[in-house]
Amino acid sequence: MRTNFRRGGRLTAVLGMTAIAVLAFAGPASASHAEAGQNSATGLFSNGAIYTELGLARFPAGPPTDTVLNADITGSVNVTAETLTLNADATSASATVETLALTLFPATPAEGATTLNATAVSSECSTNGTTVTGSATLTDAIIDLPILSDIALDVSPAANTNVSIPGVATIILNQQTVDPVSGALTVTGIFIELLPGTGGAQIIEVASSTCQVTVLVIPVIAPPFAVGAGVLGLIGYGVFLFRRRQTTTPGAA
Repeated sequence: MRTNFRRGGRLTAVLGMTAIAVLAFAGPASASHAEAGQNSATGLFSNGAIYTELGLARFPAGPPTDTVLNADITGSVNVTAETLTLNADATSASATVETLALTLFPATPAEGATTLNATAVSSECSTNGTTVTGSATLTDAIIDLPILSDIALDVSPAANTNVSIPGVATIILNQQTVDPVSGALTVTGIFIELLPGTGGAQIIEVASSTCQVTVLVIPVIAPPFAVGAGVLGLIGYGVFLFRRRQTTTPGAA
């Protein structure tokens, strides 16, 4: 009987050590889930022939605030901004781009470049745990066309307002998109997609804010089965050591 008990103690101890190893492994894996559901804000984002991200605030991953001075993107689209200000917390996110100047190059250089200037472009979003809302504001924003009349942009454009610049780009003001899986809302003050032949596939996003329906801050907690198995293992290992001492004591039966 004593031999069987000792073997059982060893087996339980091994299972316990295995569970403890699982516990140590499960911790970091659980932490990674917090990255998936966070609020965030970006000042300038360029994707395509030029890939650049300037200014980033995130919650809960951090940093919750960010400021970039004299931002600059040069290539098929030239973009400059005096200040990028980004904020993100548990219930909201906001992005502001000040003194914005964009130069959009046409497919035919002889036609001249199109420029977009604004004193400020901002977006914001917020969540109450069940719904997400957002808006964008364009201050003194105007598109200067080389041939046609200039286009003054609304201060508070409706969601997904389209502005077409023939031969140059498609522009969406107050672009609002919802992630089909998480329900997260992303609001972009100005979204620009260059047309084919204008220097390669290129997208520019100015002042983007993303809010999740619910931001989950998941603590590093092991699954219950791992905790139970670990405790059981420690008890078994303790019993094994106790019985081992008994068997090595002189005069023990």
